Amino acid sequence: MVLQLNIAEAQQKGDGERVQVLMHISTVMQEELEKKASRVRAMLNKLLRIEDENIRNNILRDQLTPVEVAGAPMGGGAPLMAAMVPWERLAPAIATLVEEVDRQMVAVLGPDDDARYETMERIREVAKQARLIIGDVYGQGVMDTFSADLTPAFHTLMSYKASRPKPEKEGAESGAGVEGAEEAAAEDAAAAEE
Repeated sequence: MVLQLNIAEAQQKGDGERVQVLMHISTVMQEELEKKASRVRAMLNKLLRIEDENIRNNILRDQLTPVEVAGAPMGGGAPLMAAMVPWERLAPAIATLVEEVDRQMVAVLGPDDDARYETMERIREVAKQARLIIGDVYGQGVMDTFSADLTPAFHTLMSYKASRPKPEKEGAESGAGVEGAEEAAAEDAAAAEE
């Protein structure tokens, strides 16, 4: 947390060299922590550091998709399949992460700081991506279970968002047509499910 605050301070002062050094220290620390963390937590930490949505999707798909870990038994049958990160462990890990981060952010920044909610929103974005990958790999039923398991974790964030004035939808205002309206409706439906 202190390191993150120092990075933010350096960014505000426009001290690019200091930002670069502090970001490098942060990355090295995260990588070392990931070596000691569970696979699920290590994956979440890595995903939260990566800005590119496509890279995050690739990591999620790689870690959540079952692969053959043992051949079929002698008598026939299906080979043994397992994912590096079982989907059943992901929702509790995300919920724990949200709880820990929120507690730390409130302690350091206070309950009303926007950075608290921005951080929770970033975790929520990763959870939404994971939800879609889980739906692709395991089907609608598992995806719905995953969503239901995560709904309580984001209650604080969703309450905060509901209390804020809603920004105007760009697609509706600019005449983007059905595609913009469909995207907005799909995003609102996904947010409501979570």
